[in-house]
Amino acid sequence: MRWILIQIGLCLAALVAALPAYATLRPFQVLDGQVVITVTLNGRDLPALLDTGATRSLIDAAFAREMGIRSQRAGGGTIGASGKMIRFGYTQGAMLDIGAGSKRRRLGTYESAEPFAPDGVHILIGMDILDNMAVALDFQAMTIGIERAVGFAQPAGEPFKLTRAHWMRPTLSVALGDTEAELVFDTAASGALHLNTDVVTRSPELSALPTTRRRIIGIDGEHERDAIVIPSVGLGG
Repeated sequence: MRWILIQIGLCLAALVAALPAYATLRPFQVLDGQVVITVTLNGRDLPALLDTGATRSLIDAAFAREMGIRSQRAGGGTIGASGKMIRFGYTQGAMLDIGAGSKRRRLGTYESAEPFAPDGVHILIGMDILDNMAVALDFQAMTIGIERAVGFAQPAGEPFKLTRAHWMRPTLSVALGDTEAELVFDTAASGALHLNTDVVTRSPELSALPTTRRRIIGIDGEHERDAIVIPSVGLGG
């Protein structure tokens, strides 16, 4: 499937929510346009890529071995930025805390290929762990709060409505010029929106825009894709 890239960034600060006072806030970083949080794995604090566009949480297989975490090659698969299927194995149970309490989990394992995360980041936290969690990112204070959704008090104001799409991925209704699209809300994507070609072809305004080429890097490797610049984007429908 061919993808069109739009050279425009999502203003994530517009989506900041406030957690109740009892929730524990932790600092996070934005590295290369990606949200990096601190997790505790088997008692060790480590940086991890927060990826709301990923279904499965993963760890670099070599890094898992370095930490003494055993794994098996057979397992499942996930789809990268180009639509290519990537196979992965699983670790044995390991104690993981992302900020909402420690729990024994099995992580998917991937073999290092293209660097899709900042240097030194070997863990990816996906929706299999974030599902049924309340997650708040404050881009002014650069803090993140994570707690179980049960008992979460919604902050005041009119929120953007996210839809639970295929493979647990959250989507946001976005107005793109003269058309609308459901885009995956992805904290690990940097620098562009990714559109299915059908969204562009059904819009006379988008179809008329000049096309260039852009290089993107994902867990499935490095790829070149068509790119356009959109004059206006409206978040939240």
